[in-house]
Amino acid sequence: MGRSPKSSPKASPKTSPKKVKKSEVEEEKRDVNSLKSPKSPKSPKSAKKDTKESAAYKSIAVCLSSGHKLHPTLVAGVFSKSASPISAGSKLYAPCGPFVQVYSVKSHRVLATLGPHEGQVTALSAGSKQPDGPYPIATGSSSGELCIWDGKGGNCSQPSTRMNLGNEVLSLHWPRANQIIVMLGEKGGEAWLEQITVSSLESISRGSTLPLRAEKAGRCDVDDDIVALIDGKELCVWKEGWSAPRRYSHASKAFSVAIDPYRRYVAVGDQLGVVWFWWGALDDVQDTLVPARWHWHAGPVRALTHSGPLLLSAGDEGVLCVRNAEDETTKYIPRFRTSFRHLTVSQDGQICCGCKDSSIALIDSLHGVERPRYVPSIDHALSEPMAREGKKRRLGRQERGTWKRAKVQPTLPFLHSLTGGSVVATAGRRVTFLHRTEEPQPSETLRLKRGGHASSDPEQCWVLQQLVVSSGGSCIMTCETRILPSLENFDPGFAFSCVLKWWRRDSLGEYVLDSVSNNPHMDDVTVAFGSPEDETVFFTASRDKGFKIWDYLDSPYAPAVRKGEEVERKRCWQFIAAGKWRSTIVSGCFSADASVVATGVVGSIILWKAQEGVAVDQLSLEKADTPKQMCSVVTSAFLLIAYVQGAKKDEIICWNLFTLQMVTKLDLRAALPGKGEFQMRYSIQLPFQILAFRRGEAVFTTWSLTQDEPKLMANGVESPKKKRKLEKAKKDLCPSLTFVEQASMTLPAGQGIEDLAFHKKESSKDEDEYSVMESLMCWTSAGLLWNINLSDAKLQEEQPEEEPLEEKAGSALSNLTGGRMAVSKLETSAKYPLRTTAAQQAGLVPRLLKRILPPGVPSHMLPPPAALWKEFTSTYAKAPDAAAAPFQAETLKKRSKAATKASNLAGSDLRRPLPSIPDELVDQDWMDALVEAM
Repeated sequence: MGRSPKSSPKASPKTSPKKVKKSEVEEEKRDVNSLKSPKSPKSPKSAKKDTKESAAYKSIAVCLSSGHKLHPTLVAGVFSKSASPISAGSKLYAPCGPFVQVYSVKSHRVLATLGPHEGQVTALSAGSKQPDGPYPIATGSSSGELCIWDGKGGNCSQPSTRMNLGNEVLSLHWPRANQIIVMLGEKGGEAWLEQITVSSLESISRGSTLPLRAEKAGRCDVDDDIVALIDGKELCVWKEGWSAPRRYSHASKAFSVAIDPYRRYVAVGDQLGVVWFWWGALDDVQDTLVPARWHWHAGPVRALTHSGPLLLSAGDEGVLCVRNAEDETTKYIPRFRTSFRHLTVSQDGQICCGCKDSSIALIDSLHGVERPRYVPSIDHALSEPMAREGKKRRLGRQERGTWKRAKVQPTLPFLHSLTGGSVVATAGRRVTFLHRTEEPQPSETLRLKRGGHASSDPEQCWVLQQLVVSSGGSCIMTCETRILPSLENFDPGFAFSCVLKWWRRDSLGEYVLDSVSNNPHMDDVTVAFGSPEDETVFFTASRDKGFKIWDYLDSPYAPAVRKGEEVERKRCWQFIAAGKWRSTIVSGCFSADASVVATGVVGSIILWKAQEGVAVDQLSLEKADTPKQMCSVVTSAFLLIAYVQGAKKDEIICWNLFTLQMVTKLDLRAALPGKGEFQMRYSIQLPFQILAFRRGEAVFTTWSLTQDEPKLMANGVESPKKKRKLEKAKKDLCPSLTFVEQASMTLPAGQGIEDLAFHKKESSKDEDEYSVMESLMCWTSAGLLWNINLSDAKLQEEQPEEEPLEEKAGSALSNLTGGRMAVSKLETSAKYPLRTTAAQQAGLVPRLLKRILPPGVPSHMLPPPAALWKEFTSTYAKAPDAAAAPFQAETLKKRSKAATKASNLAGSDLRRPLPSIPDELVDQDWMDALVEAM
């Protein structure tokens, strides 16, 4: 057994680490305010560096087809797995692609973003606390870039100093105030360590190379003048004053290493879950050592670190082990949500755990019962055990009639647009809401407790196959499947299992599991979507050629519960209609008013009644055409838009649901050349827009549907026959529509598009009125979520100069209109605000009529006409600005008196300046009605 723990040298009180008190709320507020404080002036040399750094920062831009550039804003992203998050004071630093996001330890709010770096951030380290400020931070990237940040965050895009080391930075350690230890090389390959001398935060220089090299480099740990490095199955230890490093071998591959701060031993965790204690490895006298052995973990020991005299170890079990190597006692902190990847301990004793599902768990103390606090990042499908490895399987019959496993990778949408303009990001574990703000941030993250994932066999756990978010975000439906290997060997027909789950937000705002349906379909669910009108209505279809429509209704078998005079029953999701078709349904959607369901099969689109599940009509396609995605909107008519994939074509086709005629179509192959899979997205709110992109590529394009005016005039003369055709075309239920390209954008090099969603910004307190300025949420292949402001693109477009309005002869009406004549929308080039609302554009739709006429109420029980008129005006009328209403009333009163006086004074100047009100575009009929009223 080697040297026992009792014979090991004890740590003296002088060398024991001091405990630092926890930061108070005032300190956190001071840190938040320091992020907004400007930095001190720099020297001319650093000013030259800032010019290059700002150029590097501006290189992350989205290029428009017009040549202009947009600079997107980083909203969130997946935490990097290669670098460990660190905690310093009241701030938490998490690597996220080429950025480092700074969180508040107490509120978990994003305070700032450091970067971007030239490559992916691969290492983080915190230095000693400055006398007049927070902890400085050192970051390293895959391009060999080393950056020093002062921690105040005055200019988060530019560090205090920067150095390029020429090789990838694998790890960073800041053991002394004037020294940084950097490991350079290739992960899993050759690597070495170098010293960086820190004269000040603005001045660093490259030092000597340490006599430590590894052929199969792994984890590294540094404590003052001691360095420990993993090299395959060997442990390399070096101490200042030694002429050469010492090497200790293990039987299996080593994963993690930690140096005891009291210099008693070096701990190594291997692939088999064994922790080895090399007692006496740091003694100056070299001797033959036999390590002590402690085995608890069932899998690899992913991380090791020390918190004072205690050793912390973590693996794939989701349990944090606290080991006292001196008396050989162990404390366990169980029930973490997922397995571990990193462990770090801050200088004030806070434990930071990097988890596998891209979240961070914080533990303030190891004494007593401690529950970790989680800082989640954006959820992504890579956290799924089998989707990440491409092992998603289903049962499929082969030509010989035998059952065989087939690999299927479902391409689920990651971003979901809601009716209010918000966006939801989820991949099945967490739901993150991105609300309508000028600078959208993850406002709240809710967890779906699906189960069946933590520390389980990836071949037997439930795999997410479908996920649907309701139009308002209050309900979520998931479909999960699995194949049991044991049953598959004996009876493959019973090995497949499917379960539908519905979550509903409770009064506290959390998602709770409400209903579960086991094996609702006999094969994989291929299509799932929700109703745009009802939050609780969902549709599912399977490979067994059947479909079901689900709703949240009273359970007929639940006991009745009396609450006062009312009798209530427990409600659950149950199917209200079911049907079957001759072939498998591959896509679908509800109509805009939720009365019809459109389902796509190979060669046609079938229209069903949503309440009965009865087929009512069919839209024919070519024999080999497959409708991959569909949506329904209301613009000038009820439209059905589908992305159709054929043998040699990819098109977006638009139909009119009243006449069942094709209105227009768009060739995607000509608009977006490439090799990736086409994806189509659309905006729920008006004005209607549609976008398309190829998954994994960097280009996307947006279009709008515009109505064409029929041109029936020849040489300025309009014949009676053409006039009748023009009147007929205006009254036709099938207007002529065309896809008009709005913008085409290209992401920076190395950024592929995984998903896109329209995001509306709220510009008014009225819930039915939204700003025309829009933005896009873009999820990239690098695991970053960007906000692309489309209003910036409109501002950069060249605006034509407006011609001045001609002043016409005054009249009594000119005083009322501010000296300008009433003009129609087509006769003016000035861009006034349009007198309309989103409700007026939507028209008489059921979701708006419900506010005016309660559904299901008999006519003799309706509210009085005055109440109905009040509800009608509150829904469809445009409310005046509360601040300008008194001023407008007074101005109209003055203008009315002036017009009356002018009618009695012939030849007087009727164009005297009067107090003006904001100009607003109105039609001529409205102005004529006003004149008649006078």
